[in-house]
Amino acid sequence: MKCYQTILVVLLLLVFAGSGIAGEKKTLAEIWLAPEYQNEREKIKDRLKSSHITRSTIQLYKVGVPAAIVAVGESTPAEGGRVAIELARQYNRKKVEYLIPEVLLPVNYIAVGTSAYDESVLIPVESADVDRLADPSLSTEAFHLLYQKLTHADESYKKNYKRGFNNEK
Repeated sequence: MKCYQTILVVLLLLVFAGSGIAGEKKTLAEIWLAPEYQNEREKIKDRLKSSHITRSTIQLYKVGVPAAIVAVGESTPAEGGRVAIELARQYNRKKVEYLIPEVLLPVNYIAVGTSAYDESVLIPVESADVDRLADPSLSTEAFHLLYQKLTHADESYKKNYKRGFNNEK
């Protein structure tokens, strides 16, 4: 009987550890840099770690400058979204010109300079709106509501995607 209890306890611990109850989900950051910033990788990783983003890949474009694109998944904390904007402004064209709708992204994810998405899904964004997203006073909920508004989450094209937008909950 003691053996069965031990097995049950171990199984319960494994279930809770895998479900996110034992710890929060970690955000993945994918950063694309222009070649001249190859020596900045460690500095960028340190910046990500200071914002509790420990899963990251930093890649270099062989030629040219990465796109001025930022992507923020729907469950990413606002601080992670602000870090993505900060890194884009510091390392990629010094600006953010496009956002990618949350519905197309993994939920715990940020990307800077990505070219993995078709041009038809890129949503142009004004500098003043990016400034509003970068506002440190925004809560995570307020950040994502604004992100959804800026990426036109209420548009009809969203019906073509399997996962619904946050405003359909």
